[in-house]
Amino acid sequence: MKRLPLLIAAMACVLHGEGVWGQDNRQDTTRKPLKVGEELPMEKRGQVIGTDTLLVEKTDGSGKKKLVVRFETGDGVRITRERSRRDDDDFEYTESENYSYNNRKRSKAIAGITFARMDFGFATLLDNGSFTLSPENDFLRYRTWKTWNFGFDLLQLGYRFDEKFKIFLSAGFDWTYYRLRRNVVFDPRASELTYTERADEHFDMNRLTSAYIRLPLTLEHRFGPSRGFKVAYGPIGGLLMHGSQLYKGPEGKVKVREDFNFTKFRYGAFARVGYNSFGLYAKYYFNDVFENSPQQEGLKNLSMGVMFFF
Repeated sequence: MKRLPLLIAAMACVLHGEGVWGQDNRQDTTRKPLKVGEELPMEKRGQVIGTDTLLVEKTDGSGKKKLVVRFETGDGVRITRERSRRDDDDFEYTESENYSYNNRKRSKAIAGITFARMDFGFATLLDNGSFTLSPENDFLRYRTWKTWNFGFDLLQLGYRFDEKFKIFLSAGFDWTYYRLRRNVVFDPRASELTYTERADEHFDMNRLTSAYIRLPLTLEHRFGPSRGFKVAYGPIGGLLMHGSQLYKGPEGKVKVREDFNFTKFRYGAFARVGYNSFGLYAKYYFNDVFENSPQQEGLKNLSMGVMFFF
């Protein structure tokens, strides 16, 4: 039993002298496939590349050993590194890294449920191209900083041609909140937009709201090494769900839910620009905000602001 430690020590010396890292005059080349136990991310032009296979080649030669590592992925991306190994176990690059892309992102259909393109910005009324309302529409004067637009997409269907361009139709909801300055109460039963002003009463709040199902058709372009910079544009439509007025006067808070002559179907155009998940948007509708109301002819909606989840 006392000889067993001596025998183990002798075997360790032999293995150390003749191991794969020992220096001798023989040339030994091996190819040994090794399974990578975890994802090995590599950075290339801002893109993270996942790997699943590692191949190692070791060669002896003039006092140095080369270690060549190849990372292979399922989509055909291949990265090659060549290193030198010295006796002191320090590594140095002997060659610049080589990258080759056998396959780009393939085209594919886009369909499903999403939560994207959440808009939050200011809304304004254009009276025949002017930001100042005419005397006929002065009852609709609003507080600029409290009149806003909010919306988001929930469904999308389209096609991605490559990593630079895709086109898709989406569906979501869109609200516009007009915070009115004057104490006007609209008649929900009138055939055209009709109101009564309560000048002798004090309203703490008077808000007119429109709610639509929005249907934008988006053409989206992506730029940059990581495709992070995005530009999108296209036509947009909307189906009216309902209108409502909420005001708070001496009798308390009153809410009336009615169409209030908001146009049943609106159509326009939009544009978006951003980086990664954030950006800016603008939407303009070509038809009038109200229908069957001659006094409000030429009154259109414009909204712009910030966007999240691009």
